[in-house]
Amino acid sequence: MTTDILMIDDQQDSFLLSTIRKIEERGYKCELKDFSSMEETIKNSTHNIVILDYFEGEKEPGLSWLDYIWDDNFRPVIIHSARAEEVQSLLIEKGFKNHPLINVTKKGSRSFQNLIDLLDYSETILKQIESYDETFYDKLKKIKQDTIKYSIRSLTKDILSSTPSKFDSIINRRLGNYLVKQNNGVLEAFEMYIYPPVSNSLLVGDILHNTKTDEYSVVLTPSCDLVESQGEVKKVHIAHIESIKTMLSDYSENTKLKSFCSGFPKKILNSGYNNGIVALPKLISAYDTNMCINLRNCEYINYKNITISKDNINRTKYYVRIASIDSPFSEMIIWAYMTIACRPGLPVRNVEDWSKSIYDEYFT
Repeated sequence: MTTDILMIDDQQDSFLLSTIRKIEERGYKCELKDFSSMEETIKNSTHNIVILDYFEGEKEPGLSWLDYIWDDNFRPVIIHSARAEEVQSLLIEKGFKNHPLINVTKKGSRSFQNLIDLLDYSETILKQIESYDETFYDKLKKIKQDTIKYSIRSLTKDILSSTPSKFDSIINRRLGNYLVKQNNGVLEAFEMYIYPPVSNSLLVGDILHNTKTDEYSVVLTPSCDLVESQGEVKKVHIAHIESIKTMLSDYSENTKLKSFCSGFPKKILNSGYNNGIVALPKLISAYDTNMCINLRNCEYINYKNITISKDNINRTKYYVRIASIDSPFSEMIIWAYMTIACRPGLPVRNVEDWSKSIYDEYFT
C-alpha cells in the first residue's frame, strides 16, 4: 500500500514542487495544499503523514493546525521549515519535546535526505500501529464473544439493561486482564505507567512535571482526598523523583558498585522499594533515564498550582500531570512511604551483649 502524504505550505514555488517530485520518486504519493482550505482538507483527509510548514510570513498558522492534526486527526507530522531551530523551541514550550511522531527538518536541498529519513521512519511506525490495530480488534472481538458465551447466563436483566451499561464495564475489565495474560502475566517495566493518564481528577501515584524547574515528583496524597467534589484541597503531598544514583548511594566504592550492578539489583526491583527508595523505569517524553522516588525528600505544594492537562499550563498552574502509576504499584509506593514515615521511633540501645548472647546460644 502506497503511503499518502499531505504537504501544507503557503509558498508553492519551484523548490517545493521539486521536493514533491523527489518524494514521489521514492515511492510516496504526495498532495500539496495551502493554508486557505486547511480545516476542510484535514477533516476529510485520509493521508497517512502530514508535512507542515510552520510559518506563513511572520505568522504561525502551523501552531494551531498542529494541535488540530494531532488531537483530532492523529497522524505523524513532519514540520518542514526554514526556521527549524525556532520551531524546535516552540514545540518544547508546547510540551512536544523529543516527541517520536512530531519531527522537524530544515527546508533546503541539503536537508532533503533528512526529510526522506523522517518519512521512512514515520512509515515504519505507521505500519506498527496498523498491525496493532488489526490484532487489537481481533482480541476485542474474541473477548466480547467469550464474555457473552460464558457469562450471559449469570447476568441479570438489570445488568444487561442498565445505563450506563454494566455489561460494557464487565467487557472492559476482562479486556485489560486478557491483554496482560496474553504475555503470560509478565509486565514490561514501563507498564507500571498509564501514559497518557486517563483519570479526570488527580490520583495518588500521579507523576507531576514542574515546568519551571524541569523536575518530576509523584503524588502521595490519597486519591479520595483529591476528588474535587469532596471539597477544596489546598495542599498536595509529593515525593521528589531523582536519579537512580540515589538508590546506589550506599555503594559508592567502585568494587562494591561493580559487584552490586553485575546482577543489578533484581531483588530490590522485584520488591519495588528499598529503604525509602522506589525504582522507576524510563518514561516516554519525560525522563529518558532510569529514576527513583526518594520518599525521604517530600514536600507539600499548592493544589491550585497543579493542572491535569498540558493545555492549561500557565504562570500559576506550572505543575502538570504527565502520567499515572497504575495499581498495585501506586499502593506499593504508599506502603514504602509508610515503612519509613509511620514506624515508631526507638531509642538507641546497646545491643552488643544481646547479639553475642544470641550467637552463643544458637551457634556454639
